[in-house]
Amino acid sequence: MDDSTFRQLKESKYFHPEVTDVIIDHNMMLDLVIDAVGITEKGYDTVIDSVMFNFLLKYFKHGIDLIDKRIKETGVKMRMIVDANRENIDLINAIKFYEIRHIDGIRGNFVIFDNRAYMVFIFHKESEQPDQTLWSNNRSLVDKQQSLFDKMWEIAMPLSDRKKERIYTSPKLSENNYKS
Repeated sequence: MDDSTFRQLKESKYFHPEVTDVIIDHNMMLDLVIDAVGITEKGYDTVIDSVMFNFLLKYFKHGIDLIDKRIKETGVKMRMIVDANRENIDLINAIKFYEIRHIDGIRGNFVIFDNRAYMVFIFHKESEQPDQTLWSNNRSLVDKQQSLFDKMWEIAMPLSDRKKERIYTSPKLSENNYKS
């Protein structure tokens, strides 16, 4: 995506021009996410696999804090699907204001904001940061991505149910730590 198109998108709050493009500039990728958080009015749906989760915690903690602040201030609805497991449950529990569900072994990630645009972050082997981001505000593609998220949401297990499963019964993780 060139700088001119990016500026036009930002000025229109990502409605126009209609664009489907691959972004390879890390700064532009993060700008898109931060801008999306700042202008989201209704909701933010995301699927996060372990690779993306690690990236967010290592490189985008500020963005998570911005999202939490935005939700608290505006009541924007945030839904997240993750693979909640023994290694990441403490971090997931630290995320506030999200409605979180679990799917075993989830691979891949995407974000949809306000049913207006979506982003898919692409990591190559051994990459800690996304190498590319597919970004689109094409109505038909966004609707299909939202439909996929909604179907995944229906089959995903609420986090409170996941915490009750046996996977969390270990000396380090007692059930008392994870009461809903």
